[in-house]
Amino acid sequence: MRLKSVSFKIAILFLVFTAVFTLFRSSMSGIFSLFYAKNGIPDANISSIKSFQNIGIIFGLLPAGYLADRIGRLKVLTLSSLVIATSFFILILFRNFFFFSTAELLYGIGLALNSGTLLAYVTDLQEQTNGDASNYFEFNHINRWKYWYLAIWN
Repeated sequence: MRLKSVSFKIAILFLVFTAVFTLFRSSMSGIFSLFYAKNGIPDANISSIKSFQNIGIIFGLLPAGYLADRIGRLKVLTLSSLVIATSFFILILFRNFFFFSTAELLYGIGLALNSGTLLAYVTDLQEQTNGDASNYFEFNHINRWKYWYLAIWN
């Protein structure tokens, strides 16, 4: 019964974080559009810039599964975070159509690398622990924080 309880908690935690991430991503689209308008980009060009995110998602989904299997899921999740962070740095540093489009393309690639890889990693974590996190991590003070870090950020 305890194994089922821990698996259920991991699944609920994953669903909550997925919902929060989806809400963040949806709200960021509107915020980015306002940001582009404030920086003098015409409405027609804002739509073009936003289309680069979808193109990036398509390009990012193609190698995501292969990379996750080849170099490891945690490394791909780290790469995803770095790509998204790079896109934000581009938005901060540059203020023209070309760089906004590049940032959106990178943002889409980062989102795509994250999407299936995160679900596969959570599934692997459940399989490795047989649904019981205490089998995998010793619950002392330090390892408890490591477990929550992995559950939240990876």
